[in-house]
Amino acid sequence: MNIRKHFLCLILGIIYISITLGGCADKKAEESVPGLKGESEAGVMNLTSDFPGGCLMTLGKENLVVVYFDYDTQAFAPVCTKADCSHVPGDMKCTANLIARNLSTICVYQNRLWYLKEKTGREKLSDPQSTLLCRADITGENEEILYTWEMSIFPGSVLYENCFYGVDIQDRYDENYQLAGFMSRLVSVDLESGEITEIEETEQTEIYPYYILGFYEGKIYYQYHPCEKYLNGAILAYDCKTREKEELSLAEGYLGSSKLKKNYLAYVMSDAGQTILYVIDLTEGKEISIPIAADISWRLFEEEILLIQDRRQYGRYHLETGKYDTVVGTDNFASSFSVAFSTGVGYVGRIVDENDFLTEYAYISKEDFDRADEPTVLTKDEYPIW
Repeated sequence: MNIRKHFLCLILGIIYISITLGGCADKKAEESVPGLKGESEAGVMNLTSDFPGGCLMTLGKENLVVVYFDYDTQAFAPVCTKADCSHVPGDMKCTANLIARNLSTICVYQNRLWYLKEKTGREKLSDPQSTLLCRADITGENEEILYTWEMSIFPGSVLYENCFYGVDIQDRYDENYQLAGFMSRLVSVDLESGEITEIEETEQTEIYPYYILGFYEGKIYYQYHPCEKYLNGAILAYDCKTREKEELSLAEGYLGSSKLKKNYLAYVMSDAGQTILYVIDLTEGKEISIPIAADISWRLFEEEILLIQDRRQYGRYHLETGKYDTVVGTDNFASSFSVAFSTGVGYVGRIVDENDFLTEYAYISKEDFDRADEPTVLTKDEYPIW
C-alpha cells in the first residue's frame, strides 16, 4: 500500500512538474511575442516601419533578423515565439530569420505582419514571377504567400481596405538585349480577386519617376519626379474610393525630396539659388516655409522636423508651436549618430563609424540629445541582444 502511495505521489509529481515546465515554456514564448498592434487605418510598407509605441527593423549584415523595438522599454524582441530559439542570424528555423530572407518591405496592418519578398538567384531565373506578397501572424508564424507578381515593388507600398497599392518597375531591353529603360506603373491590387488596376504609367530611361509618400484620410500621396510630364516634379493625391487623382498646388521651383507623416506633408523646393522646406497641414490647409541650406538633410516626425548637417549639427522645428531650436553642441558627439525614428521623448538611430558605415543601433533621450551626450548602444549587428 505504501509502495502504491509512493508510486502514485511520484506520478502526480511528474505530471505537476511537466505541467509547470510546459507552462513556463508557454510563458517564455508568450513573453517573446512582440507587443505589436496593427489597429491603424492603413499599413505603409518600408524596410523599417514605425508606429505608435515601437518600430519594426532588421538586424544583421549578411543574414538579417526582423525585430520589434519597444519605445517604452527600449528593448528588442525578435518576431519569433519559439521558446528555445536563439534567434541567431542565419538560422532558418527561426521565424524572424525566415521573414527577413530576401525581405523587401514590411509593416503591421490589421494586427498581422505584411511584407514583400524578392526572389533572387536561381529562384528568380527559374520563375520570372519574382515578387511575393506575404502575410503572417503577429508572432511571425503561419506565413501565407498571397500573390506572386512578375514585377519589382518599391518601398512605400500601402495596404488599405483590402487593396494593395504599390509602384511596379519592369525593365525594358532593346533588340541586343541591352537595358534600354524601364516601365514604371503605380498600381492597385485587389487582395480578394488579385485584379491589378493601373493608376498611372510612364516609360523612362534614366530615373524611377514614382515614389509613394504614404496614406492620409483615404488618399495615397505620391511624388512624381521631374521628367517630361512634370518638368519640375509634382505631388499627387489618389482617392482610393473615387479613383480620381489630384495634383497638389506647390510653391514655385524644382521639387526635391518630400515626406508624409500623419497630416503633415513636407517637401523641398529649389529656386533661384534658394532652398526652402515647405510643410503643409493637410487638415487645416495651412503651409509654412523654412529656408534651409542646400546640403541640409531632414527627418519628418509626428511632432517635429529635424534638420541635419553632417549627422552632427541639428536643428528642431516644432510643428504645432512653430518654435525653432538650434541644438547646440552636438558637434561634440564622440561618434556620429544617424536618427531614424522619434519615440516622442527620444530618438532611435544608428552609430556611424569613421568610414561612414552604419554599425550599431542606439537610443538617446531628447534631453541627452540636446546636451550632446552620447547615445546608448542598444545592440550590435553581429551579436543581437534581446
